[in-house]
Amino acid sequence: MKSVHLGAARLACSLLVLAAADAAADELAFGLRAGGNYSDNVERVAVDETSSSSAIVGLDLNAQREAGRLLYDVFGNVEYQDFFEDDIDAETFGQLYATSSYAFVPERFVWGLSGSFDQTRRDLLRPVAPGNVDDVYTLSTGPQWTMRFGSALESTLEAHYMLADYGEQPFDSDTVGGSLIFGRRQSAQRFIGLGASVDQVSYTSDDTLADDFDRIEYFLRINAQGARTALDMDLGYSEVESDSFDDDGPVFRLHATRTLTPALSAFFDFVQEYPTSGGASFSAESPPQLGTDSSVLTGAPRKSRDSELVLQVRSRRTEALVSYTAREEEELETGAQRDFDVFTASATYSFAPRASLTLYGRLTDEDVVAIQSDETIYGGRINLRLGRLTTVSLRIEQRSRDSDDPLAEFDETAGGLYLRYGSPSGAEGWR
Repeated sequence: MKSVHLGAARLACSLLVLAAADAAADELAFGLRAGGNYSDNVERVAVDETSSSSAIVGLDLNAQREAGRLLYDVFGNVEYQDFFEDDIDAETFGQLYATSSYAFVPERFVWGLSGSFDQTRRDLLRPVAPGNVDDVYTLSTGPQWTMRFGSALESTLEAHYMLADYGEQPFDSDTVGGSLIFGRRQSAQRFIGLGASVDQVSYTSDDTLADDFDRIEYFLRINAQGARTALDMDLGYSEVESDSFDDDGPVFRLHATRTLTPALSAFFDFVQEYPTSGGASFSAESPPQLGTDSSVLTGAPRKSRDSELVLQVRSRRTEALVSYTAREEEELETGAQRDFDVFTASATYSFAPRASLTLYGRLTDEDVVAIQSDETIYGGRINLRLGRLTTVSLRIEQRSRDSDDPLAEFDETAGGLYLRYGSPSGAEGWR
């Protein structure tokens, strides 16, 4: 079962990427890069630091199609590192997210498919480092059927199958479920309705201690889009139940965007729920960077509260992003808790027609089962365009981590030189 699930998830991600790459007329940006990296503490440990260089090969991809029967949105940034130190195994870092849908009957019958490749830390008390990352694949697919009653009333019946596959951790799971929503559509941009959903989550690993569980949600849905503001919201109540636990509480999902000025945009997300296997989800305005920590407390049953605020500036010569992300999680079977707060800022300034400078920083405060850790990252990158599609980048970065667990602390200085071929507006980010 494990190999079947993993193969299906990988295949789905590959097909979505190929579909995007095939549509040259739609928005597509990509880049291939190669180069070298050096770190004076490559394993990010407190004692017996090992310095090492590494060879790097990477791919970044950003593609959208927003019209026609086939719609998709793909973002990826993946990098393979082969370390010159014999005692350190080669490692892959990055993320790949893809969502798509095909309208067999426009505005009536649609089939969706989404997939992702992501990573989590095996040991949450240690930082992201070679040997402490676990690959996680997800796949989600299912139909959606919309029926109209008169000029304004409509109902949507949706069914889905979702899976999550972990490379090492025993949290592989399947989710089967569906939802029914009935409401009033005032226009193509405005909808309000009532809905309910049912999901059954089953864990497929033989050695997992997680219990299968059922989840029921009742909610009010509001979708509204104006010239400068978009709002999507679910507000309601949720119940979860298994053989060993049951819990209930409010469910809230909010995604809001606001164009403040032609150059300044704001994005806000807030989600409070009992997660299931999950499908691919990402925010294109705040894409993951190499080294982004997507870790969760556990793949077992849990309740979570996530919020993110992003401010983004785009002008002719400057791009800047400031974000704050907070996550609170609690495992339902043990009561273990994790709090995670991160503040990120980055800015790119084009000081010449073929040259730009990027500065970035990230502050992280994490509390895992009463063990607190603070991590600081800051650095910079200079990009020099040699031609229309060729860029040379030089990066320098400093990381440090303080923790209640002395063995989780580290200091690292790293740098690298890379050659990238691809669209100037690609998805490459700092790592």
